[in-house]
Amino acid sequence: MEKRTSVFEAAREEPDKYGDLTERLEKSVNSAYRELRRRRETEKRKEELENAPELKNLFLGDCLEKIEKVPEDSVDCVVTDPPYGINVESGTREQIRKLRENWTYEGDDEDIFPQLLRLFKKLEPKLKGDAHIYIFTSWKAWHKLYPLADDFFDVRNWLVYLHYLSTGGDLNVYRTAASSILFAAAGDGRKIREHKWNFFDESGNYRKNGKSYHPPQKSVSICKKLIENSTVEGETVLDPFCGSGTTLVAAEELDRNWIGIELEERWYNTARQRIAEARKSDGE
Repeated sequence: MEKRTSVFEAAREEPDKYGDLTERLEKSVNSAYRELRRRRETEKRKEELENAPELKNLFLGDCLEKIEKVPEDSVDCVVTDPPYGINVESGTREQIRKLRENWTYEGDDEDIFPQLLRLFKKLEPKLKGDAHIYIFTSWKAWHKLYPLADDFFDVRNWLVYLHYLSTGGDLNVYRTAASSILFAAAGDGRKIREHKWNFFDESGNYRKNGKSYHPPQKSVSICKKLIENSTVEGETVLDPFCGSGTTLVAAEELDRNWIGIELEERWYNTARQRIAEARKSDGE
């Protein structure tokens, strides 16, 4: 009864914001009440951002060093794809050789996990108490990434996105059509924008414009969906392994603040160029 009353009162006092929730009551009181709480939480976050300064920075260097420059309690969402060294799921030796020539990580595949351990320790104080974390990964890395992330954050979901990335490969394995995303939260975590399945079909959006800047590059579209689900305009998105800047471009186009860190100068320069293009297309 309390939940129903809360929804009715909110709809009566602010019909423009909550009036439509009375229709939800006919189907489910709990659903209407959850949506009321989510909207109020979103409004509160927007109010807190009214006088917040713009925070948009792209750093060149090691993320373990540059993350020290990120203000504490400033990050609302992390969207990143660490360089595991195992992003090529299948393919001919020649395809793999070409990818390795264009995208390298100093160290073997195992080195990234100790680095992630150190990064997560430094990342914790930079996150707001309800921040969301999205980490792109592979089925080959999941068993190591999950317990590592769960030591620092509350791992909530395994997300899958369909992309049909593989175009060739050996006939002794199935071709890869999907990848994984680890979804976690700091503290109790904020609510996502709307109820979603843990499956994203990006098969029509990957390299939509015919441009591929970075070998394991994700589409701007999938990054936008994750950012929109976890932030409002003016909140801050961090990518400590930003590569060619796809996460930052998505954040820029959605009017979010962003912070990116990239180790290699060529990808750092590419990210700068793409962000400039995104701003130009917005008329800045």
